[in-house]
Amino acid sequence: MRRTLVIVGIVCFWMPFASGQSLADAARKEKERQAAISAQKAAAEQAAAEKLSAELAAAEKARRPAPARPRNTAGFQDCGVDMNCFVRALNAKNSALVRDKIRLMDVEDLSYYMEITGFKDDKVTYYMRLDDVGIKYSEAEVQKQIKSGKSREQIVETQKLMNQSLAGTVGLDSTCVYTNSNLNAGLRDWLKRDYSIFSGLQLMGLAESCTGPLAEGNNLKNATTTFKTSIPSKEPAKK
Repeated sequence: MRRTLVIVGIVCFWMPFASGQSLADAARKEKERQAAISAQKAAAEQAAAEKLSAELAAAEKARRPAPARPRNTAGFQDCGVDMNCFVRALNAKNSALVRDKIRLMDVEDLSYYMEITGFKDDKVTYYMRLDDVGIKYSEAEVQKQIKSGKSREQIVETQKLMNQSLAGTVGLDSTCVYTNSNLNAGLRDWLKRDYSIFSGLQLMGLAESCTGPLAEGNNLKNATTTFKTSIPSKEPAKK
């Protein structure tokens, strides 16, 4: 009788221990499984992001800016990329050149080359050339489009198509005559970097006269055609 009780006691003690051990093993295995799933998901997302980055970089590399054509700028003040220097040269009636880059809506990059010369009375000759224009999505814009439902492949293809459509505007130029005061006002608006109204169009609209392919038809407007409907208007809504 005593021997039977001892055996039963051992069995009763072992069964709860074995059951607890099994639950602990199952919980550990489930935790490991979830960690593996999370790691696989993170790796897939990282690989997709790297692939998209490489494709966007390739699309950007395929876009080639126009080679800069030499111009006679002997005696010009070279303002580099300093637009304030360019405005000061205008006020002092000194011939000058400058290069400027702007970015629209965190999506489009434009590069300009500009000159001022030919000061006579209250008039000045202003030369502008569009050296480069292209779509280059920021990471924030990419994520925004993905959240809106676009696939990574669609984003890359859209960038390629946009850059192809913009390629025809690269290298176009214009020569305009301004009053000193109008060009000064236009350049100061340009410096505000407020692109709710595209500054290039606004600036050209202040000229006395303009010639050259950039000024003809809608060439300058076509360079920013992507944003005609996406740039917000400052006009109050009509009731």
